[in-house]
Amino acid sequence: MTTPTVRDRPLDVVPPRRVTWWPLWGVPAGVLGLAAAALDDGAGGSATGAAAASCGLLAAICLIVLGAQWRRQVERRFDGSAAAPVVGAGLLFSAVALALAQAWAAAVPVAWLGVLTGGAALSWMGWHEHLVSRALGSFTGVVSLAVAVAVPLTEPGLLPLVAGLELVVVAGWLALGRGPLQSLV
Repeated sequence: MTTPTVRDRPLDVVPPRRVTWWPLWGVPAGVLGLAAAALDDGAGGSATGAAAASCGLLAAICLIVLGAQWRRQVERRFDGSAAAPVVGAGLLFSAVALALAQAWAAAVPVAWLGVLTGGAALSWMGWHEHLVSRALGSFTGVVSLAVAVAVPLTEPGLLPLVAGLELVVVAGWLALGRGPLQSLV
């Protein structure tokens, strides 16, 4: 009988202890989700309601990142597991439900949250993974940061306008660019 392996390493071999950082995305997701629930006064227009919506949207972003890391770190390694994909799908479902629940009055603008979250991920891909140009990574990072600061202070109606424009620029850039990502397609 053979020992089950994960990428050519037997499962019974325990690697040296080190911190696994990616699961810690669950900490801000949980804290922000609790804050959103505690601050939610049912009045979306109030300062407390705006703070609850901001916390809820930030929690949703953390859940999306946690779900992506779960998919990368767990689902792909244990592709025979029926339960592993359910965890990832549950995280994504909760992110969507949380975003909609916290900003129901602004449901159309919130629908663009995923585009801005993807833009922040492109920034990481440009500066850390070098899969897209740093110029594109810088552009998407600045847009995502600007919106993250501006939306809680202004109207969420700004979100579709900025995210739509960002999507047009990114799609054109990826279609016409010559970065490492384009060479894979």
